[in-house]
Amino acid sequence: MRWLYVAYVKGAFKAPEGMSPLEFDEWMGASLRAMFGMVYALTAPFDGEDRPVGLVAAHEKDHRIEPHVIWFPWATPRNKIECSVKFLHSMRFTNVIVIYTPKEDRRFYDHLLRYGMMKVVGPIDDWYGLGKGARMYQTRGYAVEV
Repeated sequence: MRWLYVAYVKGAFKAPEGMSPLEFDEWMGASLRAMFGMVYALTAPFDGEDRPVGLVAAHEKDHRIEPHVIWFPWATPRNKIECSVKFLHSMRFTNVIVIYTPKEDRRFYDHLLRYGMMKVVGPIDDWYGLGKGARMYQTRGYAVEV
């Protein structure tokens, strides 16, 4: 949990300010359990060891996962691409991963399309209720029997 606390201190989370490590630990555990069913640490190599660069918190229902990624401030663009590809690849044969993204994040996900693990499903009007549209992506690989 020390990596999470460092990320909190550097502003990676929308959380109350000034928490001690113990207070943060309690807050983070309660927040993640209340909002998501699963949490994964994303790691990248640094100085010969793997270090956390982000978290994936996800809703899971009937082999469908809707991930939400929190990148730590020290995650590089390369870390983000590699970790995303690694996560999608590890989960796509047992789950359908559905990603909704606003216009400003499309470039990142369009880049991930080049790895052949996802496809664009289509646009969604006013997905966030703010008058802004989103784009829906879905992984390839898992077939749902109907």
